[in-house]
Amino acid sequence: EYQFPKPNIVVRNNINNYGLTYSSITTERNDQGFLLNETEEFFISKRIISANYRYNERGWVSEVIRTDNQNSETEKVTYEYDKIGNVTFAKKFINNVLVEEYEVLYQNASLVKAILHQDISSQMITIHKYEYQFR
Repeated sequence: EYQFPKPNIVVRNNINNYGLTYSSITTERNDQGFLLNETEEFFISKRIISANYRYNERGWVSEVIRTDNQNSETEKVTYEYDKIGNVTFAKKFINNVLVEEYEVLYQNASLVKAILHQDISSQMITIHKYEYQFR
């Protein structure tokens, strides 16, 4: 069920299998259509999870900040791009402390070749390789 209380704001009520609303997601966009924030409120637990979005000069997501009223941690993910808009790096921070890094490698400028993930606390690096078969 959708509601449109104001311009640029959409409220979606999520219904369980008994027909009862268990949560509500509110999204707000600016006049250009860029997502500014999204908040999900769970009615029984009173949990509220929010995400705020920031964009670079090209209109690509540069930062997402998530908060949860039942958790004191603030999660921030930053993104870097190459000149054609492929994500090349992502960094995840918890309470402004770097906890994870991702690097995305491409082949032919757009196909993901590998994603390198590093857990900062353990220094462990995981490599996810991708192969493509075209018919």
